Amino acid sequence: MTIDLKYLKNTIGLAEDNWIILQTTWWLMRSHWCLLLIVFGTNLLVACFQGSTMAIFALAIQAIMGETTARFGDVYGVFGRLADSLFGSLDREQMFLALIGLAVASVLLRVIFHFFNISVAASLTVRISKEVWGRIFNQFMTISYAQISKYKIGDLQQYLGDAKSLDNWITRINKILGDSLVLLVYSAMLLWLSWHMTLFSLIYLIFISLLLTVLVRKIRTIAESYLPNRIEMGVRYLEFLRGMRLVRIFAREEYASQKMDQIVDSVFRQQRKRQIYNSIIKPLMQLITTVSVAGLLIFSYASLNISWPRLLTFLFLLYRVIPVVGNLNQGRTALHNLFPQIRRVNLMLRTDDKEYTRSGDRKFERLEKGIECDHVFFNYKETNDYALRNVSMRIPRGKMIAIVGESGAGKSTATDLLLRLYDPGFGRIMVDDVDIKEFDVKSWRNRIGYVSQDTFIFNSSIRDNIAFGKLNASDEEIMAAAKAANAHGFITELEDGYATVVGDRGYRLSGGQRQRIAIAQAVLRNPEILILDEATSDLDSIAESEIQKTLANLRKNRTVICIAHRLSTISKADIIYVLKKGRIEEEGTHGKLLDMNGYYAQFWSIQAGVKKVDEMLADSTGGGNFEFER
Repeated sequence: MTIDLKYLKNTIGLAEDNWIILQTTWWLMRSHWCLLLIVFGTNLLVACFQGSTMAIFALAIQAIMGETTARFGDVYGVFGRLADSLFGSLDREQMFLALIGLAVASVLLRVIFHFFNISVAASLTVRISKEVWGRIFNQFMTISYAQISKYKIGDLQQYLGDAKSLDNWITRINKILGDSLVLLVYSAMLLWLSWHMTLFSLIYLIFISLLLTVLVRKIRTIAESYLPNRIEMGVRYLEFLRGMRLVRIFAREEYASQKMDQIVDSVFRQQRKRQIYNSIIKPLMQLITTVSVAGLLIFSYASLNISWPRLLTFLFLLYRVIPVVGNLNQGRTALHNLFPQIRRVNLMLRTDDKEYTRSGDRKFERLEKGIECDHVFFNYKETNDYALRNVSMRIPRGKMIAIVGESGAGKSTATDLLLRLYDPGFGRIMVDDVDIKEFDVKSWRNRIGYVSQDTFIFNSSIRDNIAFGKLNASDEEIMAAAKAANAHGFITELEDGYATVVGDRGYRLSGGQRQRIAIAQAVLRNPEILILDEATSDLDSIAESEIQKTLANLRKNRTVICIAHRLSTISKADIIYVLKKGRIEEEGTHGKLLDMNGYYAQFWSIQAGVKKVDEMLADSTGGGNFEFER
């Protein structure tokens, strides 16, 4: 049997907040119904034993005060008749002691079941926290790259922090459930003792709860405005820490501190308001308790003819009930404080409003003929301008093709489409005459080696970073890949060699060293298709020359796609595509493009002139003056 929650929402007209509660509670019930039943059952037993303890105390007081010679059954109904059958043969003192002993046993059982309830609830909390963290991170991994790339890193990190709110959510729900059951049992006992006084108390408590609703709404409003500011604080904090080098270089330490002070001040002012409003509830409930007891004494004395033992028992129970009502109101307030985080978690876990990476079911084995871009158009959703316009290019198997052009021409966008980080808006990318969308994404990417200019290095050992290209690689394979990438030499010079931990984003390595690690990572995969996106941009001339020799060896039996700003690195490419403002301006071999004396030839002449100047400066001793044209 399945329940359509959306139909239920529309049918009964649930408010949005209650809809969130229903969604979250139903999800918890569906995934962990067995533990939830145990939690509910133990809560019910705790409430029953707590209520029975109070009932037994009422009988004990009645017995010791001896204001009536009647049997308990004549005064307390079914519960009294049960006491008569158990203790009817005892005298007053024996009956009192027996009832006190029974009350102690009831308390002991309540404590045992309460401990069991807390243990099961803790297990439930851990399981749900683990599941939520996993589901949120899985969302990050499965949402399309086009969508996930729009989020700030700090914002994504905050989603994992918001998942922690479910711990408090479960704890609060369990506490509210327990208090509700206790309140239900106590209410039954109060009705048992005097329905007149119970009705009076109920009306009074409902009136107070309605007054507290105004306070709860105020707390909710504060919580709604507090969360975005707290998220902004986390995002800014992370940005300034990651941009520490830039902050120092531009002497913006004071600016960063002032910016953070403004955000922190706003966040903590709202937090102070939350704490003030939250702290009002407890003393308010204490005042309500005192007023309630006083009012009931006056009402009972003036209007009712009730025995003192029963009145004292009623007041004692009421004194126990009112804090429970206060706890329920505090729990309600706490849930309202958690609503913003719970809403964010629900929104992230939703699947109907997300765009996921679309994967085909055809496994990619190997490239037989080549890749062809057929009149491809692409634009990023946040802009109406096309990054690629009517791009058609052929990438034959086993050949090296290069894509060059000025910044923003669409070079990296083209490789992103080949990696299936994005899909074309119009046109097709064909792999061996099959639309690339028909291939399983994982099998396609597993046959590709990719080296980017913006290399990312994990805060782990060099060995682990290289092995990211092939998780089950042996030490020999890792070392061979490092040698191929001209990285083995500097690695062995480090104190811990391949076990050296490189720090956050590899800050302990130079740019060229990071890039060689990335090349080793790609080489280790033994890819059939190798994509080099400015892969040698951070290398010096000598290192670049050696890497070029390595790449020349890697070209054998591989298809190489090279994005380059240095035209010297792609002069031996089989086909060069020149992009300008998202269009293919020219194509051909290096020699053919120079003969055309067009856009590519201009680039080449400019870079050749720059190279001459760089060589002159490198050969100088610092005393010469040079005149040159660029």
